[in-house]
Amino acid sequence: QHRQQVAAQLTTFFNMMSLARICGRGLLSRMAQTQQATSVSAASAQAVGQRCMSGAASSGSGSSGSGSEGEQRIAAQLRKAFETEEVEVEDQSGGCGAQYAVSVVSTKFKGLTMVKQHRLVSDVLKEEIKNMHAIRIQTAVPK
Repeated sequence: QHRQQVAAQLTTFFNMMSLARICGRGLLSRMAQTQQATSVSAASAQAVGQRCMSGAASSGSGSSGSGSEGEQRIAAQLRKAFETEEVEVEDQSGGCGAQYAVSVVSTKFKGLTMVKQHRLVSDVLKEEIKNMHAIRIQTAVPK
């Protein structure tokens, strides 16, 4: 059983390394900073890697101040679901959509534990998360 756990951890590590090498934007070091990350499979790493390669070839590293298409799409979903304008979304993978950091401040989180708040955000982004490697979620109740 221990060998199976080690093998699974090594597979995840090598998938992350492949993804970081494909994106070529320091993704691995950013992954280590995440607070909440989704598990990675070989298929999801490959899909994200293909997006990274096509994104790196077709776009520069910057966006026009308003955020990438993925950032805008995720922010719109969160604003609608939590009825707030206090939403920040950052594509931390350099534009390929492999890793996002999201921050949401909403009265809908009042009285909920942090775990329940994060689950609400994860539920809203369920379909988006399927195409990501990792996501960092921060939530708060307005003061």
